[in-house]
Amino acid sequence: MTALLTKQVKVWLVLSLLCAAVWTGFTPTAAAAPFVFSSSVQKAFDSMTQSATSANGAELKQRYAELQKLQQEEVKLDTAISKLHYSNEERDQNLRKAIREIDTGKIGSLESEVSKAKKKYEPLFSLHEAQKKQLSLAKAAKNKTLTSYYQIQTDITKAAVQLAKQDIANKTATHKKAKADASAKMKMLRDMLFPNKGYSSQIKAAKSEASSARKLLTAELKTLNQVIRKGDVQASLSSLNKALNHQRKINDRKTTIQTLENTISDTLRKAEAKLKTL
Repeated sequence: MTALLTKQVKVWLVLSLLCAAVWTGFTPTAAAAPFVFSSSVQKAFDSMTQSATSANGAELKQRYAELQKLQQEEVKLDTAISKLHYSNEERDQNLRKAIREIDTGKIGSLESEVSKAKKKYEPLFSLHEAQKKQLSLAKAAKNKTLTSYYQIQTDITKAAVQLAKQDIANKTATHKKAKADASAKMKMLRDMLFPNKGYSSQIKAAKSEASSARKLLTAELKTLNQVIRKGDVQASLSSLNKALNHQRKINDRKTTIQTLENTISDTLRKAEAKLKTL
């Protein structure tokens, strides 16, 4: 049972890293532990630092330690970015859903009032049309008595029809205005969120740059292992410097990504606050 649980935990960890890699655009190694030498390379490194001059030996150790420190910082950046990204993504989805639903209850109620009013006045409109036809027939027959009667009836319902049409028009205008007001609110909030598209494009560019630096770093670390095995002090120092430059580039790009995610978060916060006032 214990072995099974351990296996399940390992599978969960692998899946978690793969999920993190999907959004960042980096390979799973980007979220891996800091680079360390294999046991054989570590022995060669220790031997080289001991045989080198004290200055070179100290510099080799210092640069290797700095590389590991930078990679530890990268792991922290990955964790912070991942948390921010998923939080922003969820908030954005919830906010856009809320924007689409602005005043839907009010608009639906007003639309219902228009429909009810139209249905309510249908008998009146039908009666008025019938009276006009009867008046027309009475006039055609030159029947003064019927003409006078239907004229009076038509005039009475005409006034009622005018009031009914005005009632429907008022309710329709109120409904249209509510829809227009809701559309204006939606536009305002979406305009507030629009800059996030630009920030997302910048994040994509930063990811691409970090990915390119990652490839260069991976290649350089292979070279570093080779020159350490050969015991070449100067080549090892040069390779460590190049590796540090690539790692600094990665961290710099990820710091930029973190800043942009924070900016997106701030934009969402402002839009969320504005939505509450509408």
